[in-house]
Amino acid sequence: MKFSAVSTIVLLGSALAAPAPVQKKGVTESIGLIINTLNNTVTTNLNQINGLVAGVKNNVDASLQVAAQVGADYAAIAAALTEAAAGITAATTTGVGGVAGQAIGLTNAQIMALTQSVKDAQALIQAINATVTLTATNLAPVALATIQNEINAVMAAAAPFVGPLTTFANAVVAARFGLGIVVTGLQGAVTGLAGILTNLLGGLL
Repeated sequence: MKFSAVSTIVLLGSALAAPAPVQKKGVTESIGLIINTLNNTVTTNLNQINGLVAGVKNNVDASLQVAAQVGADYAAIAAALTEAAAGITAATTTGVGGVAGQAIGLTNAQIMALTQSVKDAQALIQAINATVTLTATNLAPVALATIQNEINAVMAAAAPFVGPLTTFANAVVAARFGLGIVVTGLQGAVTGLAGILTNLLGGLL
């Protein structure tokens, strides 16, 4: 089935009081830790799925034999994305001024770290997209149907994961723009992530 991509990027530029520097440092560090943990977990699941489906080549018996484990891996990916989304939301909304307040006063090093986190998220969504495509191509339809709900859950969890990350990143871009500074690297990373998400949600399944 086709998925339509609905990706809204929120620009928050209100000039609210900045939280203490230690809080700001915690935001970018927390996001980085969450993305790294997610990447490690999901990469393990993706590698397992890829290994299982690579050799079945639409063979019905072989596809049915691997379907249960493939479905379990997709379920684990969906759960990890949901957990990461909750963590990023909490990290970016806690403190004085919420998201906009947290975005004010970040150092260049912190913005570089945030940019890398967005790029890492982009690479992860791209890897998920590739694995979903491989699964749809290689599993026999009868086996694919048995894990459709688990794949759908991954699709459903992708945008809520990307949302709070791009919202905060765009708030940082807006805060810097208000000071006359253009953060091209971060903005480019956000644009790239949104594009990869669109590709995933507009995929074959």
